Amino acid sequence: MRPTYERRLEVASHCRMDVGELDGRTGADRELLEEMVTAFRGAVEYLPKRDIESIWLFIGYVRWWRKDRRAA
Repeated sequence: MRPTYERRLEVASHCRMDVGELDGRTGADRELLEEMVTAFRGAVEYLPKRDIESIWLFIGYVRWWRKDRRAA
């Protein structure tokens, strides 16, 4: 089981690094992730709960799909 974002943030802070470095993301990958996190945090305040649940459902699907493809 993967640690929560909050727990990874605590570990990264303790190690004096950011979560992107801890997760092994660098360069363009890392920049894209940071942009997405910023955009999501700004937008989530205004989204209805149903839309947020749909986004989490999609994220769960993508995680499943990536895991399934790695196993193949």
